[in-house]
Amino acid sequence: MLMKKIFSCLIICICCFGMFGCGSMPNLSAEDMDLVSEYAAGLLLKYSAASDNRLMDMDEAMALLEEKTKEQEVAEEEPAEEPVKEAEEPEVNEEPTPNDTPVIDKTEETEETIYPINDCLGMDLLTVDLIGYELKDSYPDGSGAFFALDAKAGNKLLVLKCTLTNNTDGDVSVNMLEKDVTCKVSLDGNGYKNILSTMLLDDLSTYMGTLSSGASVDLVLLSEWKEEDLSNITNLSLYAKCGEMSGTYTVE
Repeated sequence: MLMKKIFSCLIICICCFGMFGCGSMPNLSAEDMDLVSEYAAGLLLKYSAASDNRLMDMDEAMALLEEKTKEQEVAEEEPAEEPVKEAEEPEVNEEPTPNDTPVIDKTEETEETIYPINDCLGMDLLTVDLIGYELKDSYPDGSGAFFALDAKAGNKLLVLKCTLTNNTDGDVSVNMLEKDVTCKVSLDGNGYKNILSTMLLDDLSTYMGTLSSGASVDLVLLSEWKEEDLSNITNLSLYAKCGEMSGTYTVE
């Protein structure tokens, strides 16, 4: 029994000596192996007198130590098996997801508001009629006019004619100089040209006067164009704007 205890202590000491360090089994050099052998031999000789039993041969002890060392190295090199995780089934939402996207109904589209020409000229109490146009070298005709406007060489005056009528039961005063009115003329859709403001008494853009109930007055709007632009007019239109109200009106 004593020898078994001695041998067990010897093996434990040898293993502890070999595994001393950072936890992994180091490779012993020849010098280290000699030191271990001497240490083991000293322990065996120390306790041999206390027992007649046969002692383990040194080569057998070293072989056993090497076998234990290899088993330890293999155990450390083999990675630990990780438990296989079962695939988790996605949760099924039985309730339907509501669609928050707004539905745009395009069946009804807002049409552009078309304002009457009298509103776009700032004459909500009067009726305005466009009655045609003329091409002139000068306006008005005749030598007795207080003021006349002549076209430049190679140009013509486009005289757009209109009539204002008071269909109310009372007098209506008109002062176009106090109104924020813009008028432009277009030929065949090729852009717009501003009308001319003159000192003519019948110029709509500068007209001032009072119309009694049922009365009417003929007025004009003038613009100047090159003669070649007026040679073949197929479409003539008037654009009028007063404040936020505007509109385009065809002149026959």
